[in-house]
Amino acid sequence: MNAFTKKLIGICENYKNPIQIDQEYNILGVRTWWENGKDLHHFLRNQENNNISVVPELAVINHIDQRLILFKFKVKEDGIVVF
Repeated sequence: MNAFTKKLIGICENYKNPIQIDQEYNILGVRTWWENGKDLHHFLRNQENNNISVVPELAVINHIDQRLILFKFKVKEDGIVVF
């Protein structure tokens, strides 16, 4: 898991906006927090090129009432579908 976290940090260093990577170990992998939607979109579209697999769940923080809203998504050839 430590090697995977280091690989993920290396990939995320290429993005302009800050990305938080949790240091806690989880059986599912490593949780990331993205500040910029374009960076996240690029990361998801290029996960095969980076030889990583992402759990198809996206959480968005509603800054008005601080609720965490969960979405499922699917990466397709022509874009990302959120449902």
